[in-house]
Amino acid sequence: MTKTILVVGDWVVDEHWVVGPERSTTASRRGESHYHVLHEPGSSVEALCGAGLVASVLGSASQGDGPLFDVHGVGAWHTEDQAALESMMCPGGLKGHNRFQVVRSELRHKEPAGFGVALHNLHLQEDSQAGTTTRVVRIYLEDAGKVRLLHRIDWSRPPNQLSGNHGAAWITEPGAAEAWFADSTLGVGKIVPDVIVIKDLVKGVVSKELIQGLVANFRGSPKRPRWYISSKKWHHVRSDKEPDTWELAPDSWIRELMGEVDLRLLFVPQVAADAAMSDRHHCINSWVSGAGNAKGKRSEPTWHALMLMQELARTTAGTAGSPDVAVQPDGERVFARVEQGTKSSLLVRSLDAGAAGSQGLVPLASVLFAAVVGLMESPNSKDPPRLHAVLDPAISFAKEWVAHEAERFKPKLWLPEHAKTRLKALDLVKPGTEATRDSKSEADGDNVHMPWEETLLEWEASRKSGIVGGEGNHPRIELWRAMTDVEGYICLVASKRRTVRAIKRVLREFRAQSRPEKHVSMLIEADPGSGKTFLLDKLAAQFDFELTPYNITRMVSLSEIVDCFDDIVSRQSASSTPKPLLVFFDEINALLDQNQVYSMFLDPIDRGVYTRAGRPFSIRPCVWVFAGTGMGEGRPETKGSDFKSRLTLHPQPFGADLLKSSSDTEDDHRNLSDAELERVYVGAQLLRKAFPEVESTTNLVLDAFRLLCPTVSLRDQARFVDKFTDVHPPTVWASSVPEELIIQTWNDERDLADARAGPYRVDEKDVHRAPARCAKRLATLRTEFDTQLDAWRTRRSSAKEGKVEIHEKRQSGS
Repeated sequence: MTKTILVVGDWVVDEHWVVGPERSTTASRRGESHYHVLHEPGSSVEALCGAGLVASVLGSASQGDGPLFDVHGVGAWHTEDQAALESMMCPGGLKGHNRFQVVRSELRHKEPAGFGVALHNLHLQEDSQAGTTTRVVRIYLEDAGKVRLLHRIDWSRPPNQLSGNHGAAWITEPGAAEAWFADSTLGVGKIVPDVIVIKDLVKGVVSKELIQGLVANFRGSPKRPRWYISSKKWHHVRSDKEPDTWELAPDSWIRELMGEVDLRLLFVPQVAADAAMSDRHHCINSWVSGAGNAKGKRSEPTWHALMLMQELARTTAGTAGSPDVAVQPDGERVFARVEQGTKSSLLVRSLDAGAAGSQGLVPLASVLFAAVVGLMESPNSKDPPRLHAVLDPAISFAKEWVAHEAERFKPKLWLPEHAKTRLKALDLVKPGTEATRDSKSEADGDNVHMPWEETLLEWEASRKSGIVGGEGNHPRIELWRAMTDVEGYICLVASKRRTVRAIKRVLREFRAQSRPEKHVSMLIEADPGSGKTFLLDKLAAQFDFELTPYNITRMVSLSEIVDCFDDIVSRQSASSTPKPLLVFFDEINALLDQNQVYSMFLDPIDRGVYTRAGRPFSIRPCVWVFAGTGMGEGRPETKGSDFKSRLTLHPQPFGADLLKSSSDTEDDHRNLSDAELERVYVGAQLLRKAFPEVESTTNLVLDAFRLLCPTVSLRDQARFVDKFTDVHPPTVWASSVPEELIIQTWNDERDLADARAGPYRVDEKDVHRAPARCAKRLATLRTEFDTQLDAWRTRRSSAKEGKVEIHEKRQSGS
């Protein structure tokens, strides 16, 4: 029996124009750029997006020779576009849709009998001004066989603005949607759906009032429809009731569904996943941990991602329990939390959509969502399978669909085909067998299937001691668990992570611009040896920048800074399509020619201009990162206030001053605990770097890194590891640890505190004091250290050391 599916959401018609440079000698009014299209007269440049694409995939789904679903689409479009949109539901209806004709006859292609989608327009008025079809034109440049997006132009009319600045929607009057759905004269009132699909692009169709109307109209339906949701809007906020909990935002329309409907799937596309990390929502720092931050490498969700996905399921539970939750954190992977009976599982799946050169050009998320819905609902059963049974075939279909669509971006005639875009019914040979997989762990290449609770327990263990697994279960320290923000960079201290996230946000926003128009600049306040250059090197690799580091202390005159500007311009001109530059000036507070250097950078970061020999030169927009020590100390005139005022991002502290106060607050304890655990992870990483043959160490060696003074720098930790003696791979034992250097880190900090304890005078007007580290706090920690060191010595003398494997990434099957 054919199921009825109601698809509700934003309908968008995309146009993809692929162009090349036009070199005409007779053209006039050419503007900044002149291009010509590379399409053939019969090419298809139009495509459906959003709810239209979801409806098209489901409407063409087949079981044998017949349709799998009876699909109805609800959206908003120009009243005269109804027939054209119905034609576009069939791939043949897209043929020849281009701009080579001013007036074109609609081909009105139809699907075979039974296939297709019945459309229902929210715009009831005949006035063309009251109804508009949203169109998005994307212009791509084809150059040397590569295609990149140049421009996007939206043809859209803003709907009614909602009160409270919560967005805009077409239906905002209470009861309006309910009356519309119940109107049998419109056709939609006669629908009895098995499934309701919401595809929200945040363009005005989906609103609280529309969802209220849907719920009210189908509450008493004999079929009790199952619901599937995909929304580009991020719907959650952090709860202030207890840490690491979240709840639905007050303005979320999902609130109207809770306890009212049978919600089977909540799909979070990349746009919404990115929004969760934004400063506005601040729900999560990073979705992807470890090597997954690097393109094409194995990945898993972070601990906070797991907690957040669990909360997404809990806070959206419906009449049949919690839904499955799928998150697409980027274009490379999908994370899923799947309900399997009384237990849950974690699924990680690689998309590898970029293999066809289509990443970012074709809407994979909408196709994947449609495929998942279609396959979950394809078996003729009252209780469809859960996500784990259909995710792999859905991804396979989406990748094939994307690869086919990507052909339209090549300079040749491309035509849509049925065979490449038709979803086939899923044949579960043994329904229910997949549900037993939660009893074991699977890790196959880029794919992971693990029990949810086991995964959470491993993360909790790693957050406490760094060591995962117990006796007989391969105790190990997995470095990727501490690399949740940047691939290859360990960062656990909260204040440092905030700085890293701020830098990432700036780099991401700059990289998202096809032609950046303004320079971006920021200042990091950090001590020497804190790992700034290492961090920026990793960030440059992650966001595809070219890092150009300079150090003021290695220069002897101000003229050398101008030489650096020349070098920057030279690098920018070296290639026709260079990587954007990440320019790093370290020790910005150092003196040259007995002068501060801040004034040298005012025009470059503000206007992109510098002067040599009286002549101005331009620097194309780039990202500037400055770093200095003690930028908040001393006289006001040494602070470079004018320089700081021109920065895009206000000065960022790099790490917490763990000895700055004598307080004993929860934040102080958390900072010390995080810094201690960070030293353990960094120590294990440095051991692998210094001794590549090393595969394991012991719990005593890892505890030695805990004993280091909290203020020890990354550079000092590296020197500490270099002094290890009698290392015999594959294991580093406690006998190799230079105990005297552990004590030295505390003595050095004490000497520094003594040196900085009193006021210093530059002139009679100076009344500022250097911010001395609190001697009382240091003394308290030193007493604790002495006790811990004695205990460590006792354990070492007992010759009982537990071996701990060092893994840079998750091992297959672990």
